[in-house]
Amino acid sequence: LTTATTAYIAGDTLGTQFTVANAARVSGGSGTIVGCTVMDVNDIVGAIDVVFSRESITLASDNAAWAVSDADALKIVGLVQLVGAFDIGNNRIAQQFNLAVPYDCSGGTSLFASLITRTGHTFFAAVTDLQLALWVERN
Repeated sequence: LTTATTAYIAGDTLGTQFTVANAARVSGGSGTIVGCTVMDVNDIVGAIDVVFSRESITLASDNAAWAVSDADALKIVGLVQLVGAFDIGNNRIAQQFNLAVPYDCSGGTSLFASLITRTGHTFFAAVTDLQLALWVERN
């Protein structure tokens, strides 16, 4: 994920879309998201929403208000709120476990994710290593 170096405000798109490969065992398969973590080695991010979709969707530009078309909104399967990021020294981690977010993949085995920042902040250099980790149970 690469981010802008200008200030973000709450509700902005954070970076670009993630592809979660092999989220389903077979094309068009399904599963359940049981855990979600975002790691920021730059020690900056705060609360984040992670939006999951069954197909790739067109997002607003990085650092612009998060918005999708009506057609793309129908592809969304769920949202996970990471209500805060824990400062672990030189890094921050936002996480949520014990989830039960069902999903299905459309036309493949991938799930897609995008981030919405819920706090204002500025990356002082372009971030290229913000990481999303998911725990899923595939059907």
